[in-house]
Amino acid sequence: MSAIVRARELWNAAEGPAVQTAIYANARTSYQSKKASLSNEPRTSSTLVARLFIVRISAIAPVQKTTNVSRSAKNSVGRNVLMLGVTSIARRHARRVKSLAPGFAPIISAHCRAARYVPGCHVINGARSSWTVVIDVRQICPRCASPELKAKDVDMILGRTLGEIAADEDTLDELLITLPKCGHVFTVETLDGICGMSDYYTQCEADGTWRDLKAPVTQTETGERKKPPVCPTCRSAVTSPRYGRVYKSADLDILERNVISRMSGQLDAFRGMMNRISKAKIESALVTQAPTIVLESVSAAGSVHKICGRGRKSLLSNKTEIPVPADALNPGNEALFIVSPPVAVTWNKAVKPLIQLYERALKVAGMRSAHVKAWEAAWSCLCEQEMERALGDPARAPRNPNQYAMQMARMKVGQPQPRADKRFLVEAFWTTIQIRLILSDLAYAWLKAVNNKKNYTPQQSQMWAIFALFLLDGCQRDAGIALNIATASETRRQMTKTLLLIMRIDLEHFRFHFRMDEESGNLRILEQRTKVADKALDGATKVKRDIRRIVAEHCSVLSNDARDWIVDNFTETADLILQEWEKLERSVRSATFYEAVSLDEKMDIVKALDFGAYLR
Repeated sequence: MSAIVRARELWNAAEGPAVQTAIYANARTSYQSKKASLSNEPRTSSTLVARLFIVRISAIAPVQKTTNVSRSAKNSVGRNVLMLGVTSIARRHARRVKSLAPGFAPIISAHCRAARYVPGCHVINGARSSWTVVIDVRQICPRCASPELKAKDVDMILGRTLGEIAADEDTLDELLITLPKCGHVFTVETLDGICGMSDYYTQCEADGTWRDLKAPVTQTETGERKKPPVCPTCRSAVTSPRYGRVYKSADLDILERNVISRMSGQLDAFRGMMNRISKAKIESALVTQAPTIVLESVSAAGSVHKICGRGRKSLLSNKTEIPVPADALNPGNEALFIVSPPVAVTWNKAVKPLIQLYERALKVAGMRSAHVKAWEAAWSCLCEQEMERALGDPARAPRNPNQYAMQMARMKVGQPQPRADKRFLVEAFWTTIQIRLILSDLAYAWLKAVNNKKNYTPQQSQMWAIFALFLLDGCQRDAGIALNIATASETRRQMTKTLLLIMRIDLEHFRFHFRMDEESGNLRILEQRTKVADKALDGATKVKRDIRRIVAEHCSVLSNDARDWIVDNFTETADLILQEWEKLERSVRSATFYEAVSLDEKMDIVKALDFGAYLR
């Protein structure tokens, strides 16, 4: 005999408004008598009854998983039953909402426009019915206002009071906004003029509505920086959502100027520290201590040399826009170099002031201000949205989706990319490069001093030469990064100075190789000497070509610099570099003694690369 039994019971441990439905399945019961009824007591040796049992259980929270529940039933349930996973259906549950409304909340029967908005939220579960949400809005109504408020001026253009405003009109000169900060009321047209909306949006001439975004103007007609908009009555800040782009743009401009001031002060401190460091004293100390050092044996295994070589190559191929780390300038770094520990200790002690300055400059070069990160995050998000839109509609997608997405994102972000800190990053890179150029000269002076030392092995000399070349290779890498940053920030003067710095690095690199060939005796071989001379000639030819190109490009962008700035800050020093290339070529071909540029002439090069004021 079979039967369907509906068992209803309450679960004492759970109470609440939510109702869940559980299905008890495959309940096998038996009856002793063939004439069994639903009231008979179940036994385990007769007719089977396999039917579904529906149990309604009140629960506080939804059941999120399948649970085995052992329950006793009033009628004919003979064993444990399985409670299946169920989806709960929430009954009406209303509570007071003070923040986000669970759905779209329209503002009904409002005499005035609200100065704030209610964002719509996605509803997680299906709503059984709609609910009315009351939202408090801080807005002064011209009909309900007191006589004292009605007498106050709200239209600075036509000189009208609050009582003269037509609340039923929907034009900009009749709509009102209550400022959140101070509570003063003005017409939209008045505040639009105070905030300079025409500098941020294009306006339709027909109806006066604002249409599209414009690149904001950061300076007034007199050249002054734009200030955040303020209330014409009490001078408090205007922070209404309608003018969010206006006051946020002004706030970001103030933040950018603070970054300029802070980074400029740090670079001024670097300049003072550089002036107090004497390269001649450091070189004298190194040359004096070199003969007195007791060397320790180091590993000469080929595998160790390969590991160090891969480490140096990995550092130089790193794509991050920060200079080489400070620990890479330590010859005692066993991951990069194989130098006797006493030599590394003596070197580090002598060059400690330069390394400390390098570490400080490295922090500035790796600095990224908060407003730059915010701009980049907004731009990246808009780029992704444009790409998703193009992928969603391939028929209307542009030919070059990536380029189009970047252009549209730059337009929609509503704020020009902050560039002031980029310009100071370039100067910080210059500082690190200048320090490493000094270190490379000191490394060569040290190498000359220890070459006459009997217990200084050729392997040690070779590793020290590798250390000096690594410094110059790092300068080449970081000069390229500085040039990319200057190009991205469209700072033509910094681009020109960085190109001049690259010229000097190339000269120093070739000159070091020339000195090593001269020390090893390779230049005594005619074939090798001719090869080196040809390289010097190629270098001179390249410098000539680069000088003409750089001057032409600079003058095409900044024509006023053609007579004064470009000559003082680029041409004169570039000509000195060209003369050095030509002198090297003549010296090698004729096998005559080469005298490098004197210290004073080198300082002229450094002076040309000195930190400028805030550059264009």
